Amino acid sequence: MKSTHSILLLFVVGVAIFFSSCKKSATTESTELGANSTGTFTATIGETQWQATKVRAYVQDVYTRFGGEGAISDTACKFSYVSIAFIVKYVKSPVTLDIGTDLPSKGYYFDATATMDCKLRKDGSTVSYVAKYVLTEDNFSTVKITTYSSERLVGTVEFRSVCDAQADTVDLRNGAFNITF
Repeated sequence: MKSTHSILLLFVVGVAIFFSSCKKSATTESTELGANSTGTFTATIGETQWQATKVRAYVQDVYTRFGGEGAISDTACKFSYVSIAFIVKYVKSPVTLDIGTDLPSKGYYFDATATMDCKLRKDGSTVSYVAKYVLTEDNFSTVKITTYSSERLVGTVEFRSVCDAQADTVDLRNGAFNITF
């Protein structure tokens, strides 16, 4: 009987050691989608050159989300910090898409949207701008994705954004992004 207890005790201790060694190890990796992205995103916002110090991209369901954020050091600019976010849907290969806000009553639907959150230099408040489609000869308000893969997104972008609360518009020109995720 004593040997049965010893064997049982050894078995329980062995199982405990096995399960404790299988315990999931803690990682320093962020759980935020796209948090480990690297790359570049540059543009002219208004009349000021901007470069993201942090970029992000990831695919979620039928949506590809990407963007960047960074400070603007030029004190002549009304913004001190800009964060830009894009959502494109149904993209699986290089493509050019119009950027805008859906207007179902007018029959307008877009596969790309963009927003800019801008911190005002004068008081530190943040105002949000939404990209609107502007029909011109050069089809202003478009994103051109030239490389699309499971780990890389490359392209160019231009759009006009509107802040209804401020009755203000800001153009993003010569945008270029190259993001690995």
